[in-house]
Amino acid sequence: MREKSDFLAEIKSMDNGLPINRTKFTAMPATIDVLEVVYAGLTNKLHGEILVTQANRINYTLREPFGVVGAIVPWNFPLILTMWKLAPVFTAGNTLVIKLAGQTPFSILELVKIFQEVGLSDGVINVIPVFGHTAGAAIVSHPGIDRIAFPVSNRTGQQSASKNLKPFILELGGVTKHNF
Repeated sequence: MREKSDFLAEIKSMDNGLPINRTKFTAMPATIDVLEVVYAGLTNKLHGEILVTQANRINYTLREPFGVVGAIVPWNFPLILTMWKLAPVFTAGNTLVIKLAGQTPFSILELVKIFQEVGLSDGVINVIPVFGHTAGAAIVSHPGIDRIAFPVSNRTGQQSASKNLKPFILELGGVTKHNF
């Protein structure tokens, strides 16, 4: 990403109209930092713990991937909002189905190419670049998707969560709410 950050910044500017100085000097460094600063050091720290509770007894935790995570990314800041979903999903050993905003798909499609170039296996990230709510509704309701992350209004989030018994991460107007 660092090698291709100028190219990604140009595509991001063309995608959603942000000035190139903002995408090049603010958005791209922030997006890369999500990987390098926040998540890169966590991959070898996600493990279970063993706690001694009583004589001859132990209590242990086992951390396992969720499986398939569905994500919906809005048009306004597609690159960093995708990275906020993609980085923790991969760090914890999950796969991702992501629905991009039809208005701004190109920077994310290029990001996926970068991941493929460095050896990401086919099927680990699956992209749906379409307009409309049909694809998003299919992701939210699909029984094969184990967790959902998407930006919604309070009402939409409550309706979706009440119809689907799976964990949701809802981005409610800039505030992230975990529904476990």
